Amino acid sequence: MRGSWVRLVGVAVATAALLGASAPDGPAASLSAETQNAMLAELAGVRPSSELAGPVIAAGTIEGAGAGVPVIAQAWPDEETLGEGEVGDFVDIVTIAAALTGADGSFELVADPEALAGRVGATAEIVNFDVTAFDAGCALASMGTSVDVSVSSGEVVLAAELDEPHLLVRAERPLTIGELVAAPGSATPPPACGE
Repeated sequence: MRGSWVRLVGVAVATAALLGASAPDGPAASLSAETQNAMLAELAGVRPSSELAGPVIAAGTIEGAGAGVPVIAQAWPDEETLGEGEVGDFVDIVTIAAALTGADGSFELVADPEALAGRVGATAEIVNFDVTAFDAGCALASMGTSVDVSVSSGEVVLAAELDEPHLLVRAERPLTIGELVAAPGSATPPPACGE
C-alpha cells in the first residue's frame, strides 16, 4: 500500500477501499501485540511505529477508541504537484506511518524512513498528511496535519517542532485491527467497503 493512486475528489472513500475493511471478527484484546503489529504492517504496508526509533511526526487521541485501533498517516504530494492537477486527476498518496492506539485511545506515529523517502530527501520539506482511523460502517475518521521533515542516511529528521502537538480525531465507533483484518497471515485480503 506504499503508493496508492486516488482521485482528488472522493479521497476518503477511495482510501477506505484501498485499505479495506470487513465485518468484525473479534476484539483486538484477544490478539497478542506481536500479532496485532503483524496485522498492522500487512494492512498499512509500512513498519509499525512501535518498531521504529525515529521522532514522532504526529501524536494524539482517537475519540472513543480503546486499545488496538489502527491509525494510519498518508502523505499527499507537494503543493506544486497538487497545483498542476485538476479535479478528477489521480494523485499519488503514500502511507508513511502506522500505529495502534493504547488503552486510552492515544497514538504516536513515527514515520517509516523507507516510505517517507518516497516523499522527501535529505533537504527538509513540509509534508502534508492525513491521520486516519477506520470508523464503523466503512467510514473514516481523519484529520490533516503537516510536518517539516527530511530523511538523511535512512533516518527521519524533524526540522521543526510539531505545529499541532496533540491531535484529536473524532470517531463514532473506531474499528480495531481485529475487526479490519480477517485473520493473521491470511492470503485473502478482507473485502473493501461496498463489495
